Amino acid sequence: MLVYSDVALGKSLSSNEFAALRAAMSSWRQDVVLPLRTLRRTLKPAREDIPDNAKEQLRAQIKKAELMAERLQVDFVARWLEHATGGGPAPGATLSGLIPERYHNTAVEKALAHIIAVAQAGSIAST
Repeated sequence: MLVYSDVALGKSLSSNEFAALRAAMSSWRQDVVLPLRTLRRTLKPAREDIPDNAKEQLRAQIKKAELMAERLQVDFVARWLEHATGGGPAPGATLSGLIPERYHNTAVEKALAHIIAVAQAGSIAST
């Protein structure tokens, strides 16, 4: 979300805006997306009490619902980002601020820079 907003929309979200977006969508994610994912994963192993083909049909329906729930979450984020003001620091600074200080090291900083570079290269390639 953070990198997409910066690269695709030209809106650098501040830490506060990013936190507000995460808070705004957390209820849907916690109440709908994650329980569907947990249920789908619970049904993955073979079971002796339900025929495998019936279980897999149910699992496929749950997967379909999970994907729909995720799509609705993405749509929510897109609408939210339309109204974001941006004006925050470069996404690397905001991403870096999301990582607890004790985990900061050269490898983490390189990984964050790589994520942003790949996103920017993808954006340039698609234009």
